Amino acid sequence: MTTFDPDTLAIPARSSHLVKYEGEGTVAVPKRRTSRSNTRSRRSQWKAKVPTLAKCSRGHTIRPHTVCTTCGRYNDRQVLDV
Repeated sequence: MTTFDPDTLAIPARSSHLVKYEGEGTVAVPKRRTSRSNTRSRRSQWKAKVPTLAKCSRGHTIRPHTVCTTCGRYNDRQVLDV
């Protein structure tokens, strides 16, 4: 039979939610897993938007506040030789 040795017991650290990596500071670790519902609710807001389109003075479709690549005009002025 073995004798009780208190030095061999693993005592949990007070900051058990912090993990230390080599070369870095401490990193927070979540206490529990994020539910599927919360994960999907958060990701539902992360989506692509339809780009805003405008018309140049000659009727070409462009992005707003950009030079028209078809005719080279911006704000009713010729800025590019196309």
